[in-house]
Amino acid sequence: MPVRMPLSFPLNTLSPGARTIAMIARVTHPAAPLRRAEARRRAFGAEQPGARSGEEEVAMAQELIDYVGRELLAMHRLYDRVTADLDDAQVNAVPDGGKQNIAFSLWHYVRTEDNVINFVVRRQPTVWLAGGWPAAFGLDAKSQGTGFTDDEAKAFRIEGIGEFRRYMADVFASTRRFVETLTPADVGRAVTVKPLGEMSVLDCLSGMCMTHGYRHLGEIEFAKGLVAPRGGSTI
Repeated sequence: MPVRMPLSFPLNTLSPGARTIAMIARVTHPAAPLRRAEARRRAFGAEQPGARSGEEEVAMAQELIDYVGRELLAMHRLYDRVTADLDDAQVNAVPDGGKQNIAFSLWHYVRTEDNVINFVVRRQPTVWLAGGWPAAFGLDAKSQGTGFTDDEAKAFRIEGIGEFRRYMADVFASTRRFVETLTPADVGRAVTVKPLGEMSVLDCLSGMCMTHGYRHLGEIEFAKGLVAPRGGSTI
């Protein structure tokens, strides 16, 4: 069985790097849902009997924001690298026996990050709409591929991968600017992500963007190895 760190483990006894890992481990702890509201009140400064100092909690929250920001930046660079040498034929090719192509996984993830960060969290127009990209690609203004059938995903196409990479770069730059402005108080704010329900801004960044994005990056790297001379973004 895996060894799990107790939720009450004193984080201030750890090095900064280990403390970041410990905070993430707490999120996945089996007892975490029972203490999530309490933990958020402590992390974002609400008064409670026996709570640690506000300065310590704010510093810990800021460390987690910085960690997620670094990981998103690293992931964005991998997306740029893995798609840099692809042409339209390669991104639209469905590998033998496959259910989708690179185009679908790429479009779906970038559109999701754009929607989550800009529309859901920031309550402003998406980069997709503001830049007039639906008309440029002849694609739907609102859809991001969630709920597509296998046949719909398989039939999806991007005509103009170079232009799509421009859109992707604009989305990633928008996310980076947003993360740079975040404070510990901001990331505890609750938002509604349809159809999943209510979650914090930090959950959006770490789950809907970082974890989700790495999963689709893996799909893209694998598919690229089947349709192009060179596969992964790191080899």
